Amino acid sequence: MLSYSYQMYWRSPRVTAPVHNTASSPPRPGRHVARQGSPGHFESPASMAIPVSPENEAATLRQEMGQSLEMLRFASPVLEQEFTQELRVQQRRSTLFTLGFLGLVWIFFAAFDWWRMQAVLGTGRELQFVLGVMLQRWVVLACFLCTLYVLLHPGTRSATHEFWIVVSVVACGCGVVISSYTAKSLGLPEASIVMLLTVVVALYPLGIRLRQALLAAVSVCVVTTFAGPWLLPQPQQLAEHWLVVIMMWVTLVLSGVTAYFRERALRQQFVLRKLLDWEACHDPLTGLANRRIFREQFQRNMLHAKREKESLFLAVIDIDHFKLYNDLYGHQAGDEVLRLVGNLLADYARRPLDLAVRLGGEEFALVAYDEDVQSLRKRMEKLLIDLHGLNLAHDASPTAPYVTVSVGLAQVRDEDTVDTVFKLADSLLFQAKEQGRNQVCGVASIAMPVINPRRPSWAQQAAAVGPAS
Repeated sequence: MLSYSYQMYWRSPRVTAPVHNTASSPPRPGRHVARQGSPGHFESPASMAIPVSPENEAATLRQEMGQSLEMLRFASPVLEQEFTQELRVQQRRSTLFTLGFLGLVWIFFAAFDWWRMQAVLGTGRELQFVLGVMLQRWVVLACFLCTLYVLLHPGTRSATHEFWIVVSVVACGCGVVISSYTAKSLGLPEASIVMLLTVVVALYPLGIRLRQALLAAVSVCVVTTFAGPWLLPQPQQLAEHWLVVIMMWVTLVLSGVTAYFRERALRQQFVLRKLLDWEACHDPLTGLANRRIFREQFQRNMLHAKREKESLFLAVIDIDHFKLYNDLYGHQAGDEVLRLVGNLLADYARRPLDLAVRLGGEEFALVAYDEDVQSLRKRMEKLLIDLHGLNLAHDASPTAPYVTVSVGLAQVRDEDTVDTVFKLADSLLFQAKEQGRNQVCGVASIAMPVINPRRPSWAQQAAAVGPAS
């Protein structure tokens, strides 16, 4: 672990960031030279307490890869909603096929019921057959039609989609149970094995999550369990009923385990895909957008601003003398500076069409949409002040004893392209550097006064005085 004491300064070939002393005599090793928080105090990011950067989407996605996958529910409501919508889209074809197939089979049985009704005519049990068999056929068909209507309208909310899927599955399962047991009680041919298939269908990929699918499957099993003693009067029929009930619950467990691992794999693929998409479009060090997404987003912003006749600005920002900073404090400290500057710029891009970008190295960009020059001038001035407020010492900078930035600010015109605007902002950045750095040059030119004037570095002062006696 590196030590940032003054004694290590004399022994280490790499100079650490000292605090600046306002006293006239140079500091000596082992002596506190400035009180923390005083005007002359600046710290290196390697030695100061770095504030925790705001949680970005990548960090959220990595956290979701843990317990959320096992519980089949993301901690983030937004992520859960996105997964639900994607699941609905991915399994739309299988859902339409399943409901369409069930609808055709149901119509076939509804037609078959007219033939079976001939066997109960004149027995006085016609009403029981109509209510227990034929009526529920048409009720289930009505549920199928409502569900198909919802599926064929993509604008329908996910909650409504899941509701009608569950209703259709439960209605189908209950319809099969009631019609089969009613027909069995009347001595008509029926197929009890179909009741097992309803449990399998409930856990089939129908564009709903496992929780809703289990709700439908368990509802069918519970209805079947209690429907037997109510509709089947004969002991032999009840014995067959309990055998069917056991088989249904076993089918539910086996199909449920399969559905669990299927949804877990889908959620894992969903998170990994979003994480890869995020990493492809963002800088891993700062969490800001990278150059790739910058061109696409800036092009869209330009078209939108032109269409809506709104203002659009591009600021190209460069950390002054960053190579000297790396040479003095090390690349790890330089990475911390990049993170802090990235966090600071991210706070300036909170609006929907604003964008903070790390272009590469120590160069950043900030896109400001629909903002007047006066407001932008205040924001750029606050950017320089906030950066100074970070107290990042830069003892090798000829500009100031702390980390500073130079900004080139350009306003987009109707005839501009991405390349022409960027070239203009880059030339204004070069002009800001030529004029002394630590300033904004362009539409709203601002020169930030050096709060602590440039003086010989602490290392130079200590070398001039010599080692302490």
